[in-house]
Amino acid sequence: MDAKQIEEWIKQLYTQEEFRLSLVVVFISICLYTANLPMAVITTLIVASLPFFILQMLENRRDEPSDIITSSEIEPEPEIEPEIKEDEVDGISIGKDDNKKPITVAVKDLGHTFIIGMTGYGKTRLVYGMITEMLTAYDPEDLRICFSDAKEISFDIFSDSRHLFAPIARTQDETTELVNLLLIEMRRRLKLFGEQKGRLCDNLDKYMQITGKKLPRIVVFFDEVADSIERGSETERNLTTLAKVARATGIQLVLITQRPTKEGITHEVTSQCQTYLSTYMKNNTEYGTVAKIPKEVYSVMNTKATQGLFMMFSPKFVKKFTSIEKDYNGWGFIMANYITDEDIERIAKDNAIEGLVLPELAKQITWGGSEDDKFNAMDELEIRDGELSVNNMMSQFGMSRPTAKSWVKKYNEDN
Repeated sequence: MDAKQIEEWIKQLYTQEEFRLSLVVVFISICLYTANLPMAVITTLIVASLPFFILQMLENRRDEPSDIITSSEIEPEPEIEPEIKEDEVDGISIGKDDNKKPITVAVKDLGHTFIIGMTGYGKTRLVYGMITEMLTAYDPEDLRICFSDAKEISFDIFSDSRHLFAPIARTQDETTELVNLLLIEMRRRLKLFGEQKGRLCDNLDKYMQITGKKLPRIVVFFDEVADSIERGSETERNLTTLAKVARATGIQLVLITQRPTKEGITHEVTSQCQTYLSTYMKNNTEYGTVAKIPKEVYSVMNTKATQGLFMMFSPKFVKKFTSIEKDYNGWGFIMANYITDEDIERIAKDNAIEGLVLPELAKQITWGGSEDDKFNAMDELEIRDGELSVNNMMSQFGMSRPTAKSWVKKYNEDN
């Protein structure tokens, strides 16, 4: 029993009839036992006043200053979340800013990325650095990569990587099939999201949080994208669809080119990019037409261009870059990490796996044979394109509309 409880007990004692009655009993008992009236009166007064003196002593002690702090007097300290520094983010290192501080970013925060630059200014070395960082920072179940390689040699060193999602596309036909394969994977993931009934599941992170299942992010590198995809082609339209929709499903594009204004790259695609990286360009219109680099920024680049120096914009670093130079509208300068040939080869070798099985690119779906053969061809077409329609039957097999209609009707009835 603590002092406060004793105090409350004594206060209640003075108000109870039993206490007053017990004093009368004490007085009568002493009188009968000793036959001494004065002693009975004194003893009764002492017993009656004892609780009062105890109460007074407690009040005096309470008024005295004390060095002892009770638990009720301790105010809980507010919980302070640990500050996460930008150079401690789990992700990949791209380079250093003007203050020599690392630019480190999680792959998902890059979104779609547009990299432009002249030959000899470090564009390829930047891309190699990004790839090797991804291979070392992420496990294959968390991240996959694939390539459209117009030069046919740029990414060949990664052809046996355990992180590959598909074989390297080295021709326009293979690039077309790669884009189709990515569309199928995008639709498959959207279907998985839609199966989470009663839950708001509209992106990869939410899907993994709701289901507890893992789906790897897929990063697709398109080297010299303007040479890989024809303007106005079906592949260009599919790439546009990927640019608009695929990011939510965890599929991210990295578009690389020397000439951002060249035919083959539409504004519909580049406008969907979240991150822009650009080296020095001889023609100022290359800066502004597609990448929308402010004149205040590229004017500085024109005076201090050097290999490995990039102008960069990314929503993740707007605040950081603005603190360095507020007139650059969220843009900043970074010096890309330099990775040696030996390190690239070592990382690629460590990441390689023998007997890697990947989906075949540029596989032609042919029409002919028995009715079962034709239905199998239609199955493959539906899997590849995510749907079976009259238009894609006409496009794939060169059919007339009435013939395609009759086969689609027959296929739907049979299934």
